[in-house]
Amino acid sequence: MTLGEKQRLFTQLVGQLITWSYANGYELTFGDAYRTPEAAAANAAAGKGIARSLHTLRLAVDLNLFIHGEYRTRTEDYRAIVTGKQIGR
Repeated sequence: MTLGEKQRLFTQLVGQLITWSYANGYELTFGDAYRTPEAAAANAAAGKGIARSLHTLRLAVDLNLFIHGEYRTRTEDYRAIVTGKQIGR
């Protein structure tokens, strides 16, 4: 699979994830989507990421999660979105 094919599939799957999330009562905003290789390297040097981040290939996106309008950061809050199963909210 070429990089372009991977990027197009990734974009389609992110769209499906966003649609599922809203249909199940979750709200999202975008965090980082694309990072230049220089920005990824700078983040890695500062201990905030990795130099070969998939963001540099447009194969990663950070999503911010909101439940009932409240910003959530705990791993367990994201579990339902990752597994495709609703959790008690």
